[in-house]
Amino acid sequence: MQKTIIIGSRGSDLALWQANFVKQQLAEINIPSLIEIITTKGDISHHLSFDKIEGKGFFTKELEDALLNKSVDLAVHSLKDLPTESPEGLTIGALSYREDPSELLLIKKEAFDPTSILSLKKGATVGTSSARRKSMLVCLQDNLAIKDLRGNVPTRINKLKDGQYDAILLAAAGVNRLKIDLSDLISIPLNPKFFVPAPGQGVLGLQCRSNDVFVLEILKKMHHQDVAETVGLEREILNKFEGGCHMPVGVFATKNRGNIDLFVRKSKDADSTPIFINKYDFSTENVSQLINTCNNPPKISVFISREIERVTLFKKVIEAHEGSVLAHSCISYILKNEVELPKFDRIFFSSPSTVNAFFEINSSVDRNKLVCDAIGTGTAYVLKKLGITPEFIGSDSDIEKVGNDYLQLLNNQTVLFPIGNNSHRTVQQIIENHVNIIEIEVLTKTSRPNLEKISADVFVFTSSSNINAYAQQHTLSQKATYIVPGAKTASTLRSYGVENVIIAKNPDESELLGLVYGSFL
Repeated sequence: MQKTIIIGSRGSDLALWQANFVKQQLAEINIPSLIEIITTKGDISHHLSFDKIEGKGFFTKELEDALLNKSVDLAVHSLKDLPTESPEGLTIGALSYREDPSELLLIKKEAFDPTSILSLKKGATVGTSSARRKSMLVCLQDNLAIKDLRGNVPTRINKLKDGQYDAILLAAAGVNRLKIDLSDLISIPLNPKFFVPAPGQGVLGLQCRSNDVFVLEILKKMHHQDVAETVGLEREILNKFEGGCHMPVGVFATKNRGNIDLFVRKSKDADSTPIFINKYDFSTENVSQLINTCNNPPKISVFISREIERVTLFKKVIEAHEGSVLAHSCISYILKNEVELPKFDRIFFSSPSTVNAFFEINSSVDRNKLVCDAIGTGTAYVLKKLGITPEFIGSDSDIEKVGNDYLQLLNNQTVLFPIGNNSHRTVQQIIENHVNIIEIEVLTKTSRPNLEKISADVFVFTSSSNINAYAQQHTLSQKATYIVPGAKTASTLRSYGVENVIIAKNPDESELLGLVYGSFL
C-alpha cells in the first residue's frame, strides 16, 4: 500500500496555496498526501514587527519541530522565510520553480504621483514591517512615512483599501499565486535588479528529514536545479552576513548566457542607507570579498558627467558611505530655434537632454496628446517629472536589441526623433526601413572650455560626447575604473587607450551606483 505523505503548512491563504500546489505535484507522480495545518510564532504575533520577534525562523520553527517529531513528513516554506541552515536532522529536499521575484508596490489612486521616483505622493504612508524594504524606501524617497504592516497577504491589502495606508509593499509572488483582484489600486512591479528582493523570494522550499530516504527520492523528481544554482548563491550570501532571513539585505541572482549576474542591497538597519552592488559575470569565488565590501564600503571618489540635480540618489548613497562625488557635464548644450512640428504618431527620446530641449523649444505642445517612448529609465524619469508616462522604455545595454524590441511595437506609425548633433542613430537605422521616421535637431553639443583635470577612483561617463570633451583637454587615467552606458560609448572610451571599462546595462542611478561598488569585486 502506498504511503500517504503528511504535508505541514501554516494556515494562511498563501501557505495553503503553496501546500496544495505541492500536493498536486505529488499527485502527478501518484503519491497520495494530506495537509496538516500548524500555527507558528509569526502567525500569532501580529502586533509585533519582524524585528521585535525574538529568534530566527519565527514562521518556520514549529513546522520544523513537527518534522523532527515525525507528525509530518514534509514542510512547505516560502524560501525567503527559511533560515539558511536547517536544524540537525532536517534538509531542504527540493526547490520549486521561481514565481516573479519582484516587489509589488500597491498604491491607492489618490496617493499616486507619477512624477516621483516611486510614483508616490509626498508624505505618503507606506506599510511594511521589513527592515530591508524600509531601508530602500527611505533611500529612494525621503519624504515618506513608513508604518509597520503585519498580517497575511489579503489582510494587508484590505488594510490598504480601508485607508490605513497610502501604499504597501508585498512580494509579487504571493499576490500572483492568490490571483487577488487589484483593479481598484495602482499596481507597480519593481524591477528586482533595482529594488532588490529578499534572497529566495518567489521560491518554495520543501523540507524533510535528512534520513527519510522515501521522501528524499520523491523530492528529487520535483527539484528545480536551475533555480537552485541562483537561489543557492543568494542564500549563501545571506548566510555569510551571519544574520537572520529578515535582516536588511536584498540579494538577487540571475543567469545570463551561463554566467551569473548579481544584485545586492545591504544596510546596517532599517534607518541606514544601503550600499548598492551590481556585478555582471559574478564569480562565486568573490563571495567573501562581496561580504567585506558590503560591511566595510570603500571610501571612494567618483566623477559622473551629469549635472548635480540629476544624481541625487547617486550622491546620497556614496556620501552616506563616506565617499565623495564630483558631478558635472563636460559639454554645453545650445538649443535650436523653435520650428513647426511635422505630423507624427509617437516620439522617441534617446537622452534626458533631448527631452528637456524638446519641451523647452516646444513649450506650447500639448503633452497629454503625445505618445512618448524612451531609451533608459533615466530618460523615462525625466519624462515622468514632466507628467508623461512613456509607453515604451528600452532598458537594455544592447541598443540593437532595444531597436528591434521597439520595432515590434510599431505598426505603420511615423516616429519623431529629437536629436543632438553627432547623436548615435542605432535605433533609427534599425527601424527606418520598416516605418517612417522624422528627425529634428533640438540641440548642439559643444565641449566646455577650461575643464578641470579630475582625480577620481571611478569615472562615470554618460555619453561619448562627454568622453570626447574631457579627453580633448586631459589625458584619461589608466589607473581609474570607467563606467559607461552601452557598447558604442565603451568603444569611444577604448579609442583613448583605456581598458578598465564596465558597461552599464541601464544608465539609471541605481545601476550606476551598483556598478561603482561592484567594480571593487
